[in-house]
Amino acid sequence: MEEFVRRAREGDLAAFDRLVERYQDAVCGVAFGIVGSFDDAQDIAQEAFLQAWRDLRDLADPARFPAWLYRIAANRSRDHLRRRRDDTRPDTPDLPSPDPGPADEVARAELRASVLQAMRGLSEPLRVTTALFYIDGYSLAEVADFLEIPEGTVKRRLHDARKRLREAMMDEMVSHALHDGKPGPELRARIAAELRARRDAFDDMASRTGHEDNTQWARWWIERRVADVRANAARYDIEADEDLPRMLPEYRQCETFRDDFTDLPRRWGIPADLDLVSMRDLCREVALAPLSLLRWEREGLPALRYHPWVLYDRPRVTAWIEATRPSPVQSVTAEDLRRPLLTVLRAVAEGLATAAEGVTLYETLETAHFFGPRDRVWAAEWDAAHEGELRQNAAQYALSRPADTWLGLPLEEDRGNVREIRDLSRRIGASPIEIVRWTREGMPCLRRSPLVRWDIRHVTAWLTERGILPERRTVKELDRLEVFACEAVATGDATPDEAHEALSGWVGVV
Repeated sequence: MEEFVRRAREGDLAAFDRLVERYQDAVCGVAFGIVGSFDDAQDIAQEAFLQAWRDLRDLADPARFPAWLYRIAANRSRDHLRRRRDDTRPDTPDLPSPDPGPADEVARAELRASVLQAMRGLSEPLRVTTALFYIDGYSLAEVADFLEIPEGTVKRRLHDARKRLREAMMDEMVSHALHDGKPGPELRARIAAELRARRDAFDDMASRTGHEDNTQWARWWIERRVADVRANAARYDIEADEDLPRMLPEYRQCETFRDDFTDLPRRWGIPADLDLVSMRDLCREVALAPLSLLRWEREGLPALRYHPWVLYDRPRVTAWIEATRPSPVQSVTAEDLRRPLLTVLRAVAEGLATAAEGVTLYETLETAHFFGPRDRVWAAEWDAAHEGELRQNAAQYALSRPADTWLGLPLEEDRGNVREIRDLSRRIGASPIEIVRWTREGMPCLRRSPLVRWDIRHVTAWLTERGILPERRTVKELDRLEVFACEAVATGDATPDEAHEALSGWVGVV
């Protein structure tokens, strides 16, 4: 099996399928032993295998795959129990009620319900060990290897479990009932289909954007993030959770590179009860320009980083500023604080900040897009503009009224044709600054404030009518628009306002 583990780490789906075939019964046994439901156990097993595929490169020793997989399955199972308690549902296994039918089927269902009820009286270690031993007839050595415990411990647990279960039923009854709960080939097929779908989605994305290999970039990214998480945890004297699926070495092994965006405290390596604030909102609260915060961070201003984003622990930052009394690096007005990204770009244009600092500040401000999607300062203005914008969008498609969709367009019009500025730049090989200038000159666009989108067909027709041939840019140049835009401002090839429109129009950073 170690060879299959090594091949799966390189992205071989067929090799991983063999691992699923070999261990699906064991994973279901562990899940059943913890949650007490065969149906839930199969769902948990699927989640566990998908996580194993995603995190497989973190496994240093292929020989430890069984025990590593057991820990994933156990953690997923306990998460399931916590969610069930949070949903105020009783923490009890699903005990089937026999439906009317042939006598032998009714008897089998009743037997299974009795066994499940009896298993509830065992401790979790005894339930897990018993389920593993009986669900597919694993040997003592195999159970010990999977649980990473001595074989003698397995024997003792089985002895204790049998002794307690014997009071309620015969050992053979337990064996039959648990064996009936083992997963069939459908589970393996579901996992394989899901992984193929995820890979196909990635391949489709890569073929459309020209990014077939992000490996080198992603490995550098994850190194930065792990270092950030360790530093954050050290700041609060806690242990960092380094088992989370941060930026993975290869996109092919995950559904999306934001798979782990559901638990910010664990992901960033910080306590759960912090009073956090993004750079955008902190700038507004303390009336400071973003450049000041960046420079002060180098002087000791406490910040929590998760590359490339930054959040601040409000009380600690306030205490540091009051104690240090640093001078602002860049003056700022109330209007500037409504557009912190524009303030950054003006600092680059005025020579107060380098293009590299502009990129860092842009990425830092982008944290607000994920930390708090709706900007509380401009939200009312955006909402007020939406009705008119949707009507204008619909008019471009000769619609009498907007459709009930995000942009007011029929889904068949939107799907595959409407692009954000980043993808449009790559598709036609044009500078995002050129796209902004053409849009100001009348090139059709679709708006839903604060975002802007373009229909590739309308853009192509508009450029063709005017005989405009974009100055061709390479995909490498356009890979990071923030770098392109900040460097254009630094060299005087774009105004801060043009760069602001190019960057804020596709992610909504204001």
